[in-house]
Amino acid sequence: MRDVEIKRRGNSLKVKLDNSYQVTDPREDDNLGHLICWHRRYSLGDSNEFYRPCDFQAFAEVNKDNMYCILNVYMYDHTGIALSTEPFNDRFDSGQVGYIYCTKQDVLNHGYSLDDYDKVEQTLKNELVDYNDYINEAHEYYAYEITDEDDNIVDNMTGFSISNNNKITMLKEMQKCADDKFHYLFNELIRIEKKRENCL
Repeated sequence: MRDVEIKRRGNSLKVKLDNSYQVTDPREDDNLGHLICWHRRYSLGDSNEFYRPCDFQAFAEVNKDNMYCILNVYMYDHTGIALSTEPFNDRFDSGQVGYIYCTKQDVLNHGYSLDDYDKVEQTLKNELVDYNDYINEAHEYYAYEITDEDDNIVDNMTGFSISNNNKITMLKEMQKCADDKFHYLFNELIRIEKKRENCL
């Protein structure tokens, strides 16, 4: 999202990226799952030695006694990308791009029991959600600042993120935190953003 500023009734509202937050790729963490993807245009997931899907499938078959959970990973690619363990049901802009999986040893190493399948599966799904947010810049944080006609700051807050590329939702969250008397500024910015989106 670009930085924006509007002035109404003597007050100014600025919404800008807060570069003080340092966020790293969640795939650099100690994850339970291994995320492997293949795509011609995007480099996604973890580094791996599987050059083609059939290479992983052969690996999974050879190691089937140690494989614990394997979930398909699907991608929707249209003015941005989205990843999910569920199909998007769009044959033109979506399809399977890989897998997220863990072995029995991974499960034990992360403190789960081999009887915890549902928990393990949900953890893999959550890891994919975190990665999806990261690649869609939901890891970027924004701040709002309201100033009066003399450029004195009268209201401000930071720590807001854009989830699923929905800028309007973030602006509404900011509005809830702002003093009621400044809500008109957010209403105007939301109106402008909706108009801009309708023109795309």
